[in-house]
Amino acid sequence: MLFTDTPLSPTHEAAAILQRDMNWNRYFILVSAIGNTLNSHKDRFDKSDLLEQSIESYSDGKIQWINLIGRDLQLMDGRTLEMKFMGGCFRGKNGRTRKCIPNIRLMNSLGTCSHSSLPPDYADFLLLSDSTTVGIVDRSTLAMYVKAKGDGLSAERVPYSSFAIVANAGHVGIPIIPFDYLESKRRMQRLFLERL
Repeated sequence: MLFTDTPLSPTHEAAAILQRDMNWNRYFILVSAIGNTLNSHKDRFDKSDLLEQSIESYSDGKIQWINLIGRDLQLMDGRTLEMKFMGGCFRGKNGRTRKCIPNIRLMNSLGTCSHSSLPPDYADFLLLSDSTTVGIVDRSTLAMYVKAKGDGLSAERVPYSSFAIVANAGHVGIPIIPFDYLESKRRMQRLFLERL
């Protein structure tokens, strides 16, 4: 990080806090361990819970998992973040950085969407991750790209340049970890059933 007399924007300030307080090496190890195993409709909630909770765990509690609608995480100063994981959102199949993030599903009402813009209690920032990059964008910038689509809200064609990049997996070593979350979950469920 460069030290200058110019104050950081709120987005870059939040990115600096995330860089300082979070162990991104452990996060990318988790992402690698999960791989594609939790991409089914039934398992995606587990995937989001694991990734969101990892932020609290791998920041030693400096970033709290609050698990509210439109707000998943909270910084120590009270600002909130919504977290989304989208495979390949920052880089295309060719490995090149995308100019725009095509379509970020922000909210799903599981019915008819009553919002045409971000609700007032939506997070201060969106923390967006794929398997190699984590970036953050502020709510006011994100709001410029929000569209109501069917039963939810999406952000369409958000420029890559709008994001402050928090971490890249290319800067960390990712070991292969032989761990099967789904099998562990099934064992825990069987054990739970057997104990009743």
